[in-house]
Amino acid sequence: MQKSSKPVGRPATHIKPSVLSQLREDAGFTQFELAKAVYELAGKPWASVGSLKSTAQRWETKGTLDKFLAVHLATVLKTTLPILTGVHPMPAPNRVSEFEEVLRIRALDEKNLQLQLQLKQLADSGGENPVAELASDLNRFIEVAQLSQSSQAFEHISELTGLDRSELEQPTSHYGFWLIIGSGHGPAFREIVTGVDSIRCKLRKEWEEAAKLFGIEDCSIEFSEEKPWFKVRWTSSRLVGFSRAIRFVRCQPTGKGLNWVSPSEWDKFHLESFAPSARPYFDVITGFDAVSVPAALKNLRVQIERNYSPREYEANPAAGYSETLALHSGELPESADQIIEDCASTASVHFRAIQYLCFDLWEELQPLLSDWPLKYWSIKAGESHINVVLGEIPFREWPSPNVMPPMGSRFSLSLVELEAESTCRRAPWKTALVELICQRLNNRLQEART
Repeated sequence: MQKSSKPVGRPATHIKPSVLSQLREDAGFTQFELAKAVYELAGKPWASVGSLKSTAQRWETKGTLDKFLAVHLATVLKTTLPILTGVHPMPAPNRVSEFEEVLRIRALDEKNLQLQLQLKQLADSGGENPVAELASDLNRFIEVAQLSQSSQAFEHISELTGLDRSELEQPTSHYGFWLIIGSGHGPAFREIVTGVDSIRCKLRKEWEEAAKLFGIEDCSIEFSEEKPWFKVRWTSSRLVGFSRAIRFVRCQPTGKGLNWVSPSEWDKFHLESFAPSARPYFDVITGFDAVSVPAALKNLRVQIERNYSPREYEANPAAGYSETLALHSGELPESADQIIEDCASTASVHFRAIQYLCFDLWEELQPLLSDWPLKYWSIKAGESHINVVLGEIPFREWPSPNVMPPMGSRFSLSLVELEAESTCRRAPWKTALVELICQRLNNRLQEART
């Protein structure tokens, strides 16, 4: 038997150079830094800086490397091989501009009565640019038609645009579709929803139900990414074994079904707000960056801010909308370790910590209200914060008849975690505990009035 003279090496993996370049830039690597990190993770030696630079450049021009290194490349970039190879591509581009150009040409033909009617209806309803508005609507209709594969919908759009079905079935993106799956404790479901904001709404409804179940007891939530999928999972300290998870992925409809795709930049912008929006429902939040807040119970503080009035803001816009007056610690720093030891088994660590933190909060707050009689002040629970509101002041009590008092929300109380160098970051403060502290402050306010 004749042997092949061709050397046998590791199987090659072909990645998309454009995807690699984009992911590398998003991660903040130079070509050399990326190659160095991959080689170090793989435990593979490299001869010189020049050779490693050449290797990295070759990855982004030819897109070929052995599978062993490709796996480590995906790990360093916090992605997956299907994304690097283009199996899970970026979403299709928005085609509104393309459709607008087509419609402008078609609108010149006055015999196209259906198109003329559509444009007239948009103009009569106050549309400043009916052609652009119709192009945006068509982009959305085509996205839905591609999912439903409705022949009637394609025929209607074809009459307006003059494009045949093969042209209309070219991938487009408007809001985008997401597959969302719920599992664990609670009803299981599998749904396709429109737009990343639909995911947020679904999560909020789930969190509201979880908040009713947990009450003041400790609960935590974790956000993670299993590219191209995202996962949100929450647990209870009291209900041992309780776990609820929601997984979701963006998908692109085709004639053969749905393809998983990576999120768009617009999607990523909205996904970044998911973890902060969980603050009114949970005690500990671990975001997509794998950072947990709070990391240390004893570092929790109540941040008291004075909100500038419109007049004050106009006088000094550079100062922003508020200033921090105090980071109130109460009795928490000295008691945190004991609280954890005493309350760990009762699943009420954060409940007790908030009580110690806010024990003498009224004494800190009361002097700030001295500018106006206490009868004009009220304290109201907000979403993960407390507002101290100055109500309507009778005209006869204005210091100057030409200067309106700064009525409205004058002070805000938020929960923060103290970090190094006296900086702080927002911490979760769930509604049940906000309302508890708000009620106590209102009781003290009422006592002070009488």
